[in-house]
Order: sequence, then structure tokens, then C-alpha cells
Amino acid sequence: MISLAKFDRFISSLWNIYQKSLAEGYNQKIFLQILRVDYMCHQSGDSGKDEIKQVEINTMASGMGYNAGRVSLLHRQVLKWSNYTNILPKLLANEPIQKIAQGFIEAWKMYNVREAIILFIVLDWEVNLSDQRRTEYEIISKETDIQIQRCTLKEMYQYGYVDENKVLYL
Repeated sequence: MISLAKFDRFISSLWNIYQKSLAEGYNQKIFLQILRVDYMCHQSGDSGKDEIKQVEINTMASGMGYNAGRVSLLHRQVLKWSNYTNILPKLLANEPIQKIAQGFIEAWKMYNVREAIILFIVLDWEVNLSDQRRTEYEIISKETDIQIQRCTLKEMYQYGYVDENKVLYL
């Protein structure tokens, strides 16, 4: 990452935050990482062989869990319509919304503070609202004791603070 930081301002900012966190120390004992890995069907021009290719690993956000499941169903239907049914057995079930929600729930339980909330940091003008809300609904449908809040980075800056124990309050 450090080599990319020389050329990319965003990566450089992330690297600086990371370095500052290491220098100051942090008391975070629980980490939840949600990765979204995107694949596409590919037909090799040379052999004509059908393949599934990885095209992205998203490490910055937990979005698209609900929509990904719907797109997966659409892909299956399109493959049926276009007589590419030979690819269907290669496609795995894709309902990530349940796993994403369960990850949030397990992290909340491990944190072991009943008053703790799950915080969704969103854009000022959020275009992915429907997908994010489905994630929220999936969480609270499985664990009704969890409180979920949404706020923008601007709101975090205005109202949020970290106490002497490095606990974030909003």
C-alpha cells in the first residue's frame, strides 16, 4: 500500500490514518471485515471454454449484499434464456445479505455492550439506500436488541467524539 500512497491521494490519506493509529495505539479488540468479491462469466476466445473470472475485491464497504443476490438470479435467468445452461452448475448460490447481517450481529455480540449500536456511515446523497436498508432489516430481523443508526461523515464530524478510552460516541 505504501508504494501506491506515493501516487494516489486517497490511498495516501488512508496510509496516514493507519500510521497515526499505530502511533497513538488503539484499543479495538474486535474486527469485522466484509469483503465483496465480484466475478463475471468469460468465454475464452482461443478455446471457447466457459470460465468464471474474478474482476474485483471490494474491501471498503459492505454494500450490494442484497442487490448481489438479485443480480445473481438475473444472471441465472439470462443464461437459461440464451441457452448457456452448461454454465449454470458452475454458479454458486449467492445470497450474501444473510452472511453480511450475521457478521454484524456476531461482532455486536462479541463486543458485549448491550448499549452499543451498529453505525452505518453513509453519503450525504446516498444512492444505495435501498440495498443498505435491506442490510439493516436483515440484521434487526435476526437480532431485535440491536440498534442501528445512520449518519454521514459530516454528521460524524459535527456530533461525534471519542472519549479518553477511545470509545466513539455520536
